[in-house]
Amino acid sequence: MAPRPGGGRREAGREVPGRQRRERWRRSPAAAGRGRECSCGEVTEEDSVLNASQDLRRDIDEVKISLQNKAVVLQRTLLVNAIGHLGSQQEIYEKEQKSIDLRKQRFSLKQIGEQKWLQLPHLMKKQEEQESMTVSRSVKKLHDHLHEERELTTIIQTVFQIILMASNANWAEDLSLKEVVLKLETDAYLL
Repeated sequence: MAPRPGGGRREAGREVPGRQRRERWRRSPAAAGRGRECSCGEVTEEDSVLNASQDLRRDIDEVKISLQNKAVVLQRTLLVNAIGHLGSQQEIYEKEQKSIDLRKQRFSLKQIGEQKWLQLPHLMKKQEEQESMTVSRSVKKLHDHLHEERELTTIIQTVFQIILMASNANWAEDLSLKEVVLKLETDAYLL
């Protein structure tokens, strides 16, 4: 029998209010004789009170057990909700940490990008200087090679002039020799 609001109790699938329960008890054989019969055949009032108090104790015990069961169910429900809440709090915390990590990573990448952007003019200038130095070395190398070629040409011209003079050939009359001699007299640095 479970307690009901308004002081009623459930008996045989229906609710019985407190007043009706008392009426039934009064009509019961125990109440009719006011308890059990004494040695003289009468039921004492003390026995009927004892029976009523036992019934009330039983009812109180049932109510206590029912309350304890409900308290256990409530505690379980609260515990499940708390665990679920903690789980969702943990998920929220992890997601916030991931978000913070992503923001930090983006910020560091942004800073690196800004540093590279600021270094870009310096890097371009350095590259131009390196290219300029490479070109300058190449030009100097070509210039040195040209200078060597001119000196060699001057030496060859001088040797040919000496050979022509030593041969006592009349180069002025021979057109092909005249042309060669005139070319030999041209300064190699003017070419």
